Amino acid sequence: MNSRTSSPGTDSPFINEARMVLEYFNYLSKVNFNLDENGIIKHLPNYYDIQFELDDIQLLQPIHKLLESGVAIDELLQVAEMKAIDWKLDSNQMINNFRPSVVFGNKFSEYRAFLTTYKAQNIHKLVFDSSSDFYVPMNGPWDSK
Repeated sequence: MNSRTSSPGTDSPFINEARMVLEYFNYLSKVNFNLDENGIIKHLPNYYDIQFELDDIQLLQPIHKLLESGVAIDELLQVAEMKAIDWKLDSNQMINNFRPSVVFGNKFSEYRAFLTTYKAQNIHKLVFDSSSDFYVPMNGPWDSK
């Protein structure tokens, strides 16, 4: 893994990426997942309005640290979506664990290691676009297409 540290005394180039990850996490917090008639996972609005503050240093720090250590932003987004689907659709009793401090915390490397297997096991349920990710493209700062 390549470290991408920023120079001391300068603004980090990863802070905006960390905010984008947290903003996408906020989106995932506001939706539920359901399988449509074709068995494809759909994002549906829910009645919870859980939103994490985009400038909260405590929330941004673990995301920033992962970005700085070389984790690609797409992997952070994919792990967040994988855990959202896993905990909101497949293992509903785990829903309270869907928090940035848990997903991007000490077990992130374990979640990340399972990403390829998860995609392979769920390929028939996921909507893919032309890129290598598996999150559903949406309008927002995380969708640079």
